[in-house]
Amino acid sequence: MIADHPLYAVNAAATLSLSDDGEPIGWAEVSKKGRLPQSKPDVSRHPVKQDDPFLRAQLRDLLEGRSYLFVEMVAAWAFSHHGKPALVAPVVRWNLLIALEALAEQGEVERVAAVGLRPLHCRRCGAREGFVSRRCSLCGRREVICNDCAALGRASSCVPLYRKAASRTRQQGRMLHLPHPLTPLQEESAAMAARHLDGGKGPFLIEAVCGAGKTSMGLAALAPSLAAGARVLWTTPRRSVVDALAPQMQAALGSDVVAIFHGARHDPENKGALLTLATAAQAVRFYQAFDRLVWDESDAFPMPDPFLYRAVEGALRPQSPSLYLSATPHPTLLRQTIRTGDHCLVPARPHGRPLPEPTFWHTHDLLQAEADLLRRVLYGKQRWLFFYPTVAAVTEAYRRACLCHPKERGRFACFHAGHVRPKEREWQIAFCTTYLERGITLPDVQVAVFAADRPPFDAPTLVQIAGRVGRAPAAPSGEVLLIAPSASHAMKQARDTIRRMNAAARRRGWLHDG
Repeated sequence: MIADHPLYAVNAAATLSLSDDGEPIGWAEVSKKGRLPQSKPDVSRHPVKQDDPFLRAQLRDLLEGRSYLFVEMVAAWAFSHHGKPALVAPVVRWNLLIALEALAEQGEVERVAAVGLRPLHCRRCGAREGFVSRRCSLCGRREVICNDCAALGRASSCVPLYRKAASRTRQQGRMLHLPHPLTPLQEESAAMAARHLDGGKGPFLIEAVCGAGKTSMGLAALAPSLAAGARVLWTTPRRSVVDALAPQMQAALGSDVVAIFHGARHDPENKGALLTLATAAQAVRFYQAFDRLVWDESDAFPMPDPFLYRAVEGALRPQSPSLYLSATPHPTLLRQTIRTGDHCLVPARPHGRPLPEPTFWHTHDLLQAEADLLRRVLYGKQRWLFFYPTVAAVTEAYRRACLCHPKERGRFACFHAGHVRPKEREWQIAFCTTYLERGITLPDVQVAVFAADRPPFDAPTLVQIAGRVGRAPAAPSGEVLLIAPSASHAMKQARDTIRRMNAAARRRGWLHDG
């Protein structure tokens, strides 16, 4: 029986508990792989604390607006205690567990089984399918495990989940300081979004072309909410985009009220943060913590994974409004927001020049096209991004370039998900995957897409790649080459999308072609 486990011999108050729907809460997770000792610790050397109000207060503060498995709770406490990831002694784990149990018994935090059985659902990520079942090695019962969020730690019907909704007390607001004034078009779009965030429900979409200033418009739309002390979650699917946005957010609001969360970085101590910038996967560790949501580039890989949408929904308070920012929104979201009138189109960049339209280069010999373009680029001074469909193709292209032009090796760079993002250094040609399709701004850059007719180069991806070109006012035009044996449907669709945006901006008088 679970109650016979040594864990329960430490504290008589920690008896077998039931979740809100009558399910037994076991401790299979916390007792395995050395996370807790398999026998009672030596209390003569390291006494187990039966009642520690200070430790309970620490854990209560850490759980404010959060949802943690026990192992995640231990890691968060260690980080807050030491300022860095640290190992936690077994006896300290016991003390933490006892303190958590005391908080749960007093009703100060909610403790439930991570996977509910009636009906079957994961209380951490919201999944309602994709479960596996096996016999629990600790309690002997059938254990149901959620596969959707397994990468973030095992959630099962034998694992406790601790959570606490954030207090509704508003924090002190903060005025926003944007580095550049908005254009009239940006101001109009931000004002519409701000009105929705102030009193609307559901999503509002700002559909803005690449380089139109989505981040500035999103921040301007949040200005009234931030001034009133509302807590905002700004989420994006990719860690690289979080790193690119962080300096802008901190400059606009101040680093003391901006918290950053992704797989390699988190600020658990920053409880006073008004704006939390996080990847969508990290949102699973928040629980009813935010008053506003900004979805930045929600169509990007790995979206539209339903797991990430559910994770973000669980981090919001009920009925909280949301703002979506995208140049290539999902068709379902686009139809929904247009139907309800919660949609704003921004088809022009601030400098008022047309979007560069793709040029198709038809050839069956991609290697020869690569060699010809490489020679032409090396004779000039412009910076280029060469996109390829796979990491293997990128590394091979980089190797070929270095072998064919050994004296120019310093002018080449190779970037993909396993490499850091490009910084300002003396490279002229970067060989890359779709890792650089968004979230990066380089002045006076041109792009070429090799094998543009193959996956993962769908229409939204090609639109995003083309959007790297012509963003700077000093260099508002450039080349976008799509190289393939023939034009695919996605290539034509991407070109038509860009042409349609240019036509819409020209009709409304937002372009000047001179």
